[in-house]
Amino acid sequence: MEGALQSAGTVIKNLPVAVQASGTRSTSNLMNAGLEVLRKLQPVTYTWKDSGQRDLGLVAEQVHAVYPLLATYNATGQVEGVKYDRLPVLLINAVSVATRTDQATTRTDQAATGGDQTTPSAR
Repeated sequence: MEGALQSAGTVIKNLPVAVQASGTRSTSNLMNAGLEVLRKLQPVTYTWKDSGQRDLGLVAEQVHAVYPLLATYNATGQVEGVKYDRLPVLLINAVSVATRTDQATTRTDQAATGGDQTTPSAR
């Protein structure tokens, strides 16, 4: 599938758009993943050996240890990279969990204060 990169309404270049079937007809063993995985990932800064350029990312071997589905592997099965394009999928669930937790905390706080949301110093 092709998509167009646009800037101020002008098509710059046609680029492939990633589309992958993921419906229940073509998948099985569905499991939730998100916040618990993201909490274990450790972003780092590093220097590329070939260019000397500084960068930010994840260490593939560490990613493999936390959640192997996010790592890429070479022909011999060695860890080689990170599927950065999959990280937003984890963020969707993480935001959902965090939102539910925040809403539950707000309800608990409101119940504890009789619904009064003013701070003690404002009373």
